[in-house]
Amino acid sequence: MNTPTISFPNEVWMRVFSYILDTASLRAVVLTSRRFRNLGMDELLHTLVWKTGEKAGNNLEFWEDNADLVYIPTSLSISVNSRHDSGAIAYPRILNQVSWFHNLGTLSLSNGFLPPVFYHVLLSLPNLTHLKLHSCHVPDAPAHFPFSFPSFWDKDADDIAIRVTHLSIRNVLRYPTAFDPMAPPNPHSQIDLFNFLPALVSLTLEHLPTVGIPVLQQLTSLTLLPTHSPEHTVTQLNEYLPFTSNLLHLKIGAPATQAMREAPPPIVPTVPLLETFVGPEFAALSILGGSPALVSLTVNSPLAKMQDALDLIEQTNPLTLRALELNLVEWDDEIILAITHRLLACRSAKVTFRFSEPSEDFLFNLGVEHLPLLTQLHTLHVHARAEEPKRGVPLASDPDDEYYLGQDEIVFPGRVRAPKETRVVAVAPAEDACAEALAAWTRYNKELSSVRFVSGREWRRRKGKGRWGVERVGE
Repeated sequence: MNTPTISFPNEVWMRVFSYILDTASLRAVVLTSRRFRNLGMDELLHTLVWKTGEKAGNNLEFWEDNADLVYIPTSLSISVNSRHDSGAIAYPRILNQVSWFHNLGTLSLSNGFLPPVFYHVLLSLPNLTHLKLHSCHVPDAPAHFPFSFPSFWDKDADDIAIRVTHLSIRNVLRYPTAFDPMAPPNPHSQIDLFNFLPALVSLTLEHLPTVGIPVLQQLTSLTLLPTHSPEHTVTQLNEYLPFTSNLLHLKIGAPATQAMREAPPPIVPTVPLLETFVGPEFAALSILGGSPALVSLTVNSPLAKMQDALDLIEQTNPLTLRALELNLVEWDDEIILAITHRLLACRSAKVTFRFSEPSEDFLFNLGVEHLPLLTQLHTLHVHARAEEPKRGVPLASDPDDEYYLGQDEIVFPGRVRAPKETRVVAVAPAEDACAEALAAWTRYNKELSSVRFVSGREWRRRKGKGRWGVERVGE
């Protein structure tokens, strides 16, 4: 029986398959017909996740029988449960198969003792740019490995060095020179891998004691994941930043709430080229003074007092800052006054708060007194935060994910917290009032295209059209 869907061209079905995010569903689709198998196999095999070493070993037979498909995978994640996992013994065989995925762009390895062949595998992957290592033991490079950094590197030569540009390291230890899983690792020495990444520009790390100066000098992006010790974070920054003359992006995870018992020491070095900063308040206050070119500022820890937020805004460079994101404990209309009267070049202003609410005439005053000053404003988000977890813990393990804190559990040392009965939970403005205000604002804020007064709902305006529409959005 012929149905209209059967006559769809292959390109349409490929597009449909790309929207199926659930691997199990996509696998079921691929099994329905030979045509769907041929079309859907590419989509199914683009991203591979081998959750145990045993499962990774079981997949080897498939790839050995289907060598014509090795061009498909672009992302691979391998996790070995422990040194007792049978897959750990097969690590050299697993990595040898990985070396055949010549289009692989992202490789994630979790747990286990990596064999020395690991370096040769990285060298054999010409398109590998993102490498993530989590709870691994990394050996030193084999003797006479073809490249050591720093030295001359010909960027036009494809086979001379590992091409990784983005490296993420979490809880990684170094092996002794001899590959011996039973020998104790050395936690106080630089991992040898750094010496073989001449193209590295982005580094994400946690609990790594030593990073060589040549590595730091080539970085344009540095991310420090949250730790239980803000003092340790500051120590790392004071050690690294003097050598990061090319750093453009700096991200610091907000520390766990238990660690914020007292303010850590200041961050001393300047970062003259820094354009983007994401981090807690204690780091932002130090960084701002030495970052005259800062374009985007995000404070990911809660600001207990309005004066804290005003101090941050006062230290920014109003000629360069284009985006500001703040996280308040209690709302105060004064924050909008400070933003609109100082940051005249601002294109994006996002302020969230947990308690209290804007005044009754907030929308009117915003349109009449404040917004006309920000002629370049594109995004305005002012709303109460959604309910959050009670404890301050990371919501995800991926280094690229954001970290959030449970505001109700935060203790601010030396700061008086208002009694619970005096705290008012924010109430969002009525939708009709928002629509009326947006219609008026469009007259003088020609660039304004995204406005949010309610968590999870956003007003958007397509460029060139005056009409606004409401859409549901994720946080």
